[in-house]
Amino acid sequence: MRPIDKLKNQVLLFASSADVQVDSYPEGVCVGDELALDFDEALRSARTELAPNQIQAVERLDEYILSVSGADFEDLWLDQTKLRFDERWETIRSLAKEMLVEMGWQYETPVKNVATYVFADSVVENK
Repeated sequence: MRPIDKLKNQVLLFASSADVQVDSYPEGVCVGDELALDFDEALRSARTELAPNQIQAVERLDEYILSVSGADFEDLWLDQTKLRFDERWETIRSLAKEMLVEMGWQYETPVKNVATYVFADSVVENK
């Protein structure tokens, strides 16, 4: 998958409902944390492919995520209940939807990230 396609998929995931987000990762994964990490990685890889107006759209979402990151906000990223009910997640979803519009992307169901997750008692391939 091209870097810009990975970024699009991560934005689609951020724009999706909590149910879609949770279903995109294996059980036992801190979904909020993985969403943020995967978005950051995709953004770093795709940044050189973005036009100036697209960078502005990305930065609004990225800056908001950074504003609710760090030790004081750990629960937002690690607690799945927050993913479903916290207003900050609604803000993230709203900013992601705005970004889709500004990028000229239509909403579609995101694909699961292909990754391997290593737990204390198992290894899970997310396909």
